[in-house]
Amino acid sequence: DQVRKAAAVTLYTLDCPNDKAKEILREMLISESEIVRWTSAHCLAHFGECDSDVVAEVIKQILSTESAIKYEQG
Repeated sequence: DQVRKAAAVTLYTLDCPNDKAKEILREMLISESEIVRWTSAHCLAHFGECDSDVVAEVIKQILSTESAIKYEQG
């Protein structure tokens, strides 16, 4: 499973996305791991896949990052 995920991310990173890689990245969006969700959302968004799931994850990541920064500065 990890190899499939790594291969999908690699294909997007190499500017060679395909339908199977897109399917795997979409599955990764529902992962419990924040890093996995962040990676998949950014790969998909970079290639114009900006549906509500992708946008919601990117916004969630931005807000959690801003909260962490405010907490550290406070």
